[in-house]
Formats: sequence, structure tokens, C-alpha cells
Amino acid sequence: MYFPTSATVIEFLILAIVDQDDSYGYAISQTIKQIANIKESTLYPILKKLEKAGYLTTYQQAYQGRKRKYYAITAAGKE
Repeated sequence: MYFPTSATVIEFLILAIVDQDDSYGYAISQTIKQIANIKESTLYPILKKLEKAGYLTTYQQAYQGRKRKYYAITAAGKE
């Protein structure tokens, strides 16, 4: 069952997911899809917005020969 969601709710979901453990975009989207019907094209601008606001930070890590962008929550994101 899906529930209607707004961008603000998605932002809180993202912060809650990343607060548990650093994660990459696709994994975040798969977790959110269990709750809300959103597209990945909707998710990435929200991730960028949260990063720009200082709630998330990013780093790259190699995975199977490619670099994967991980998101980590900041102290401001935990408030």
C-alpha cells in the first residue's frame, strides 16, 4: 500500500534512512519505494537539496570497479 507523500515527508524519510547508515541513491530509493510511490528522478533533486542545505554530506567509494556516491547525515541533519 502506498501513501501520498510530499517532498517534505520524503526529506524526513531520507534523513531517517541515512541516519541509520550511510547509503547511496539507489538503495535509498528502494527503501522509500516500500512506503511511497516516487521515482528516482524525484529523489535525486531532493538529495541535492538536502546536501546544499547542509543536512547531508557525500563521499565516493569504489564498488565493483566503479565509484558510488554515498550520502551521510550531518549534525545539522540530525537536529
